[in-house]
Amino acid sequence: VIPSQEAFHQIVENSERALSLDSSLSQSHVARAVGNLFFEWRWEDAYQSLMKAIELNPGASESYWVLGYYYLIMNEPPKAVATFEKAWLQDPLSMPLARSLGIAYFYQARYDDVIRMSDMQLEVMPANWYALSIKGLSMGMQGNWNKALGILMQANEISGGSPLTLSYLAYCYGILNKKEHALLTIKQLEAYHESHPELIRNGDLSFAWWGIGDRDRAFDYLFKGIDQKEGMISFMVNSPLYVGLHEDPRFEVVKKKMNL
Repeated sequence: VIPSQEAFHQIVENSERALSLDSSLSQSHVARAVGNLFFEWRWEDAYQSLMKAIELNPGASESYWVLGYYYLIMNEPPKAVATFEKAWLQDPLSMPLARSLGIAYFYQARYDDVIRMSDMQLEVMPANWYALSIKGLSMGMQGNWNKALGILMQANEISGGSPLTLSYLAYCYGILNKKEHALLTIKQLEAYHESHPELIRNGDLSFAWWGIGDRDRAFDYLFKGIDQKEGMISFMVNSPLYVGLHEDPRFEVVKKKMNL
């Protein structure tokens, strides 16, 4: 397995090589934008690459897909939703696009829409643990964390205890004041990371610790993820799951470190 940093570094190198040979390929501009968004954190360069890709091939859904994540990183969920919706209309059978649209709805606090999108995905693939996870989280954000717990436990079982589902489960236990269960789940998450050092995602541990209200550990892992430039952390920082943490003065340091 290639660590995320190395993978994104290879994307940057490959896209630059491809563009030097033929700058008219929209896919190469998209690849360059992916590297800038999730590795280099050069936001304006990423945006310009995506605009060029769209200019070259306006009908390619992948350009709008990546642009949607740009807007999530810029903390503009309405623009992200509109962009993902446009991409999904171009490719309505794409499960990754459906997933991304659900994420954008979640960031805009449109939880009924998240549940609707999740149910649509689950009709096609009942074992879609991510669709279950975001559905459970949306129910929790609507105030029904007890019902969310059952769904998140199911998602974790289906995923085989993936780092993401473990982090969501720990978060939920924490919100429900089930601290012992939350700490046991965090131990599982830490054990997974010890046995899979190439897959460490400090953002998952940050979510987990914030669920039980440990502000310091949540920031410690968030800063570790930023310092290591973990691929997905660039849009995770704006997650509604960090409600209450965004007001902490240290969050301004987070944004400064990420050039936001």
